[in-house]
Amino acid sequence: PIADPTVEVAALGLFARTDGDGAFRFPTVPATSAVSLVVRAKRHIRTVRARPGEALRIRFDDLEG
Repeated sequence: PIADPTVEVAALGLFARTDGDGAFRFPTVPATSAVSLVVRAKRHIRTVRARPGEALRIRFDDLEG
């Protein structure tokens, strides 16, 4: 995992930091519809779509060693 990226649900104004395993949670986001996540790590940005009940792995291959 990459250290300390931030994850944002921009439509709801929510932010989280990943833990040492790269995990994050947004407990106040309803699990009934997909949301767009903006992930920032070491000046790189990825936007991904998260669907309810689906595990999500966000890769930054160009940053991982």
